[in-house]
Amino acid sequence: MKTLRVIAILAAASSATAAIAAGTLPESQLSVLDRVGRRLAGNPCAQPTLVRTKTRPNPHDPTIRDQIRLTKCKGWSAEVYRAHSYKPPVELPLVVRVQTAHPAIPPQFGVGASISRVRGELGNPTSKRAGAITYPLSEERPDQDTISFISEHGKVQSIVWSWAVD
Repeated sequence: MKTLRVIAILAAASSATAAIAAGTLPESQLSVLDRVGRRLAGNPCAQPTLVRTKTRPNPHDPTIRDQIRLTKCKGWSAEVYRAHSYKPPVELPLVVRVQTAHPAIPPQFGVGASISRVRGELGNPTSKRAGAITYPLSEERPDQDTISFISEHGKVQSIVWSWAVD
């Protein structure tokens, strides 16, 4: 019984080490960041500075009209897709942008954090361009569900979560 437990622990540790070495996010970091973004998208501020809703045809059934709601709050915004093909309709996060420190975001990833600290916590990004690094939020859709840290002078200036809706 002890031997099986030791083998299971070693296998789990080996798997986690391989994931980190491969540059993928450790599951706990991935889950925390994804949950934070989804929570922000689903619970906009009490007093938004702007709420705008656009209607568009459902991509799978043009007879159904879906909605995209943009909510702007002080220092952040969220876009949510409301799919009317479901009964009741389902709200799916599209984009969350944060430009100021926010209490829901762990400080090591928040606006004002050192970009080198972010990289130290998350490992190598899957995408790098001038002033921005991007990580996958899910293994199932690594190029579609992402979080990007935009930096200037070595500090995070904004964070952008993006989720694909098909």
